[in-house]
Amino acid sequence: DHRDLHSFPTRRSSDLIFTNPIVWFDGVISELGTSNLDARLENAFQTRTIVLPKAAMEILHFKKSNDMVSGTIRVEALSELQNIKLQIAVVEKNVDYENPPGQNGQKHFFDVLRTFYPTPDGTLLSLPVDEKTFIQFSLPSASQWKTVQLEVIAFLQDQDTKEVLQAASTLYP
Repeated sequence: DHRDLHSFPTRRSSDLIFTNPIVWFDGVISELGTSNLDARLENAFQTRTIVLPKAAMEILHFKKSNDMVSGTIRVEALSELQNIKLQIAVVEKNVDYENPPGQNGQKHFFDVLRTFYPTPDGTLLSLPVDEKTFIQFSLPSASQWKTVQLEVIAFLQDQDTKEVLQAASTLYP
């Protein structure tokens, strides 16, 4: 595809990724390439662990079956939350194919994003300090998903700065 990247007005040039791998910590620190990656990842992790959270959240009542994934996300504002999106992702921990789906021969994949709830746009939230909200989610499971491998990952992201304010996940026991 040789389309001009500038023909997509919703993308900023700073959003484009021109190298692999890229790792983002909390939406604000990016690490590009593989040179000295372990040390750089440890440094980024340590940098972000000292930042006080702006919210508390947990996943409650997580249930899954061959036809449904459901639960509740509890969000509590530790600071005022404005223009924040709650993203809820369903991830399959391990996916194996008998025949490689691509041309590189890879048959085993880790942490495969299956879907977002309700959509990839997430749910817009605003909460005053010390307020709580409970967001319920329920979505059908696809027949090709391995139920035992499903995990829900939820995170709050500031839409202006892209900073991830808090995250929670659960792997069904």
